[in-house]
Amino acid sequence: MTLPLADLAAILPELIVVAAACLVPDGHDRHYDAWHPFWDLTPLAWSPTRLHGGSPSNQARVVRYPVCALRYWFMYHLIHKEFLAQQRPLSFCEVGVGTGQMLSFMRTGETPGECGPLPAFIETWDAMSHRVDDARLAAIGYSRCFSHNVEDPDLVLPRQYDVLILLHILEHLHDPEKVFAKLLPFVREGGLIIGGFPGLPHVMCRSRERRLRQSAESFGHVSAFSPRRVRMLAKRNALSLELLTGAYLFRKNGFILEHHGWWTRLNLLFGALFPGWPGELYWAMRKPAASHARPEARATRHAPLVTETGERMANERATRT
Repeated sequence: MTLPLADLAAILPELIVVAAACLVPDGHDRHYDAWHPFWDLTPLAWSPTRLHGGSPSNQARVVRYPVCALRYWFMYHLIHKEFLAQQRPLSFCEVGVGTGQMLSFMRTGETPGECGPLPAFIETWDAMSHRVDDARLAAIGYSRCFSHNVEDPDLVLPRQYDVLILLHILEHLHDPEKVFAKLLPFVREGGLIIGGFPGLPHVMCRSRERRLRQSAESFGHVSAFSPRRVRMLAKRNALSLELLTGAYLFRKNGFILEHHGWWTRLNLLFGALFPGWPGELYWAMRKPAASHARPEARATRHAPLVTETGERMANERATRT
C-alpha cells in the first residue's frame, strides 16, 4: 500500500524526529521513564489561556505551541513526575516569581479567571521575590509571598521545601553560585531543585558575561551559563544532575511553524542533542538523602530554620523553666 504524497509530507517531520531520537546513545540524559522531547505537549497548547502578565508575549499567544513558553512546560512536567514518584502533595518555593506565570501554568486547563483550591499535588506554593504583588499572587493561588532580596546575606525562609524553583532568576545575579548554595538548606534531604536560564557554549561565557555587566540595566542579565557551568554547580554542591538540556534551535514569537507539534519536538530534540547551542538551558538537580550524603556535607552546620512550630516549642520550654 502506498501513501498519497500529501499524506507522506504531513507525517515526514514526525518520522524524522523519531528516527533521530533512535540514534541517541543510551547514556544521554534522560529523566524518569521518558525522554523529554516526547513529553506531552498538551499543557503547552493550553498555556495561552492561563498565563498572566506579559510573558509569553501577545504574539506567542496566537500560536498553538509557543516555544517561548517551554520554560513553564519543562517545570510542569518535572513537578508532575516528582509528584508521581513521591505519591504525596509537595511543598514548593518559587524564587523570582514575577507576575505568577509559573503557578498559572501549573493550573493549566482551569477556566481562565476562576482560580479555585490548589491542585491536589500541591501542599503549599510559596513565592519569594524582591518585589511581590501580594493581591495578584494570592488571586492566582500562591500560599505565602516573601519580599526578600535573594542576595541578602541574612536571607531566611520559614521552612524546608520539597521543590525549589529557580526559573530565570540566576542570570540576574552577580554571584549565582553563592546564592544557589545559600538556598540549599531550605530544600529537604532528597528534595528537587529545578530551573533554567539562557545558555550558550562555555567558550563564550566569559566574554558574554563581561558584555552583559557593562550594559546591564537594573536587575538585567549579568551572568552567563553553559552546560559545563551547570554541571559544576551540581558537583560543587554534591547534587545529582537528573536533567540538563537545551530548549530549541530557533525561536521567533508568532512563528507560523509553532502551530505544529512536530516543530516543537524538533526544537526539543535539537536542544537535547546540542545543549550548548545559544538559546536556553533547563535542568533538574536532586539533594541527596541523609543516608547518601557525603560525610562532609552531613557535618555542615546551617543556620537554624525559623518555623512556627520551632518558636512555639522554644516558648513552651522557656515557660516551664
